[in-house]
Amino acid sequence: MAENYCNPWGQVRMGKILEDLDAMAGNIAMRHTRQADACRPLVIVTAGVDRIKLLGRAGINEDMVLEGAVTWTGRSSMEIGMQVHTAGRLWICANFTFVARDPETGRAAAVNKLIINTKEEQTLFDLADARQREKKGKRKKSKTQFDRQHTPEQARRMQDLLDKAAPLKRMPALAPKDAILMYKTQLSNALTCQPVHQNIHGRVFGGFLMRRAFELAFATAHLFSGGRPQFLEVDDVSFKLPVSIGDLLQLESVVLYTVQKDAKTEGGVNVKDHPEIHVEVVANVSDPGKVTSNMSNSFNFTFCVPDKDEVLNVYPGTVVEAERVVRMMTLDEDQERHDEEAAEADPSGNGPACR
Repeated sequence: MAENYCNPWGQVRMGKILEDLDAMAGNIAMRHTRQADACRPLVIVTAGVDRIKLLGRAGINEDMVLEGAVTWTGRSSMEIGMQVHTAGRLWICANFTFVARDPETGRAAAVNKLIINTKEEQTLFDLADARQREKKGKRKKSKTQFDRQHTPEQARRMQDLLDKAAPLKRMPALAPKDAILMYKTQLSNALTCQPVHQNIHGRVFGGFLMRRAFELAFATAHLFSGGRPQFLEVDDVSFKLPVSIGDLLQLESVVLYTVQKDAKTEGGVNVKDHPEIHVEVVANVSDPGKVTSNMSNSFNFTFCVPDKDEVLNVYPGTVVEAERVVRMMTLDEDQERHDEEAAEADPSGNGPACR
C-alpha cells in the first residue's frame, strides 16, 4: 500500500491524501443522511472544500490516521470536519461541505439535524456556522468588487501589473530577464472519465478531480521553477458542475503570481522563508459532439520551492488576466490577515489551523 502513496522522491503523495479525505468525508455524509426508506437514498454531492493547509510533514513510513465527523448541518447541507494524524501529530485539517438532493427531482432535500451533546461539539458547530456565513459574505463581496466594479486599490494594482508586463509584450529582447508573461506558464491535459472513478450516483467523485488538479498544479510549479515544489495549501474549492462518466475533462493550469523569498506584505509582515508559487487549475467539461464546454470547478494551490533562492516574477498580459491575479491576491491577503488574528487569539497555534 505504501507504494501507492509514495512520490518519486520518497515523500507522501499529497494528491492521494486529498482524494482519500474526500472519499472518507463522503462516506460520513452518506451515513449521516441514512433514512428509513433505504430504497430511495438521497444523492450526496461535494459542494465545496475549505482551505486545506499543511500543519507539518509526514514520512512515508509513518502510519497515518484519517478521522472525521459531521460538525454542522443546515437544511440540506452539512459540513464534515476531517483530520489526518501521524504518530500523534495533527498535520492536516480540512472541512468538506456536502449537499443533499432528491434522487427524483434533483431539488435540495432535508438532512438529519445534528444532535449536540457536549460543549466541544457546540464549539465546533458554532465555528462551522460562522464559516458558512463567512463564505456567503465572501461570495457576495467578490461579485460586488470584481463583476460589477473594481475598488480604486484593485484598479491600481491591476494597472501596475499590466505596466510591468508591457516590456515583455512590446520589447521582449530588452525586457527584464527575471519575469515572464502569465500565459507562457500554462499547462494542460485531458482525459475521458472512466467508470472506475464513479461514486454510487454515477458521477465522478470530487476527490479524483482534486487529485488530478493537484498533480497538474505540481507539474506546473515544477516545470516553472526547475526546483522540487512543496505543497503548502489549497484555497477554498467550489464544485459548480457535476462531472459524469464518459465526460471529456480538460484541466488547464497557469501560474497566477509568485512571492519571492523574504518578501513581505504591504503591511510589512509575513516574511517568506522560500519562494512561493500560486497556481490556478480550471476544470472544464467538454462535449465534442454538442460542441459545448463548461467550467466544472477551479482550484488554487500554493507551493514553496525550498531548493531555489528565487523564481521568475509572473505578470498578466491582459485586463482579464490581471483581474484573476488581483482577485486571488486579495483573497490570499485576507486569509493571511485572518490567520494572524487567529494566532493572536490563540498563541498556542493549535486551534486556528482547524478553523
